[in-house]
Amino acid sequence: MFVALAPMYIIAAAIVVLMLLAAFVRNHKLLAIVSALGFIAAFGTVFSHCSCLSKFAWELFVVDDYSWALTAVTLLSALAINIFSYFYFENFDEQKEEYYVLLHTAVLGTLVMIAAKHFVTFFIGLELLSIPTYVMVAYVRSKKESVEASIKYLATAAASSAALLFGLALIYAAAGTMDIYTVGRFFYIAQSVPAYTYVGIALFIVAVGFKLALAPFHMWSPAVYQGSAAPVTAFVASVAKLGVIAFVLRLFNESNLLNIGALNISLVVLAVLSMFIGNLFAVGQKNIKRMLAYSSVAHMGYLMVALLAGGMVAKSATGFYITSYFVATLALFGAISVISKNDEPKSIDSLKGLYYRNPIVAVVITIGLLALIGMPLTGGFMAKVFVVKAGAGIQQWFLVWMLIINSIISIYYYTKYINVLFSHTSEEVVKEKVPYLLATILIIIVVLVIWMGVAPQLWLNLFYN
Repeated sequence: MFVALAPMYIIAAAIVVLMLLAAFVRNHKLLAIVSALGFIAAFGTVFSHCSCLSKFAWELFVVDDYSWALTAVTLLSALAINIFSYFYFENFDEQKEEYYVLLHTAVLGTLVMIAAKHFVTFFIGLELLSIPTYVMVAYVRSKKESVEASIKYLATAAASSAALLFGLALIYAAAGTMDIYTVGRFFYIAQSVPAYTYVGIALFIVAVGFKLALAPFHMWSPAVYQGSAAPVTAFVASVAKLGVIAFVLRLFNESNLLNIGALNISLVVLAVLSMFIGNLFAVGQKNIKRMLAYSSVAHMGYLMVALLAGGMVAKSATGFYITSYFVATLALFGAISVISKNDEPKSIDSLKGLYYRNPIVAVVITIGLLALIGMPLTGGFMAKVFVVKAGAGIQQWFLVWMLIINSIISIYYYTKYINVLFSHTSEEVVKEKVPYLLATILIIIVVLVIWMGVAPQLWLNLFYN
């Protein structure tokens, strides 16, 4: 059992160690190193995984190749965010040590959701992720925007959690269980279900829509992206969404929920709304973080096309897409962290001529934006190809065309930022240095973006198998 859930145990142990160090040592560099070692140690256990769960754990968790692959993606993303966070918070006078306790706790919540096969386990993991995230968003207390964003996030998250609990209660009342496999069998064999069951499913979808920032439940996203510290925004945009995606995909694959006509139509509407609202609102944004917030809404809409496909095609396409999106997102927010000395870029004008001040960061941002567009030779291109293939496989041509149209719309606002990066400026150019470790991490991330675009089969097989 220890081997099967080893990443969770190691992260939990790291939380205790970090709390003790934060209480007695108060050394930012030491805690950042111990935090990174925790993620590395947890990642090391991925290669020796097994499905040897005890009966008690077996009722709550499922350990398979897919969960291990997503666990690896989570831990590597968290490691990169950990490194970005150290260099970012070195520029602030805040108390920095507790941040790493919060980061590990939130990551533990994501790992629990990835392996969850029970609605209660999923909810515990979700709250284990959400509560530290509220604090992380407001961690830079000297920034008024951070505190405001955290309050908005907390208020809307509380409402979504209430909706989720009520929805799960209604599903339990109908199915008599909260195990997703048993619930799946219930929906397969039931000739008819009580009307309140559909209300429960609707409330569950609303809660998921909030957590993934699907339109029209995305209202918190721009404020949180803009108000948070850049590494925290990277976490919210990537790791914080992965557990929910993994659980929803497992639920859809183990039940016939997607065959319920009203639910299927509702998910299609959510996908299309997310694509259009995300892209159209991103067009006019002058702040790169707000632009990326609306962009993430659109990308979650694209991802819904793969989720609606169901089966192994959905697993492989979803796994590849979220990995590609995470890598591009980490490249962008990692680069923003580098140029955020004592303040973050507030407008598009502050990025003007960045190539001449900091060519490494400008190139990283460019490649990250090209990946989000879906340009050839980047992981984003192959990710959209696989999502389109998944949508075409279930004859969802309407969604496929919506995805293509919205991808074309996104070219405008992404290239607008790329153009600004390479524009000449009348101000005196002062070269900026990038710490060697940060530069190395950014280069590795860029290589991954290109590798996923040039040789995607290895990554696709990782999730397909």
